[in-house]
Amino acid sequence: MLDVHEVIEVSAIFARGRLKPVSFAWKRRYYKIDEITGVYRYLTGSAKCYGYTVRCDVDFYELSLNIGDMIWRIEKVHGKG
Repeated sequence: MLDVHEVIEVSAIFARGRLKPVSFAWKRRYYKIDEITGVYRYLTGSAKCYGYTVRCDVDFYELSLNIGDMIWRIEKVHGKG
């Protein structure tokens, strides 16, 4: 596992009333999200955040969205990344 905590760009859609990330760009590389394996909510100070565990090919990534500043981050990489 690799701790990252870097700002990324994410493409997302609203599906059935929920936000669904579909791809992201990190370190000049594009990642298509094949599956969302987990979604959770948490607080960072007073800001609401959403966490997503996603699978891209064989690797898993933990992404977060801070609703307060609307910034996406890649938090962790599980696999070779």
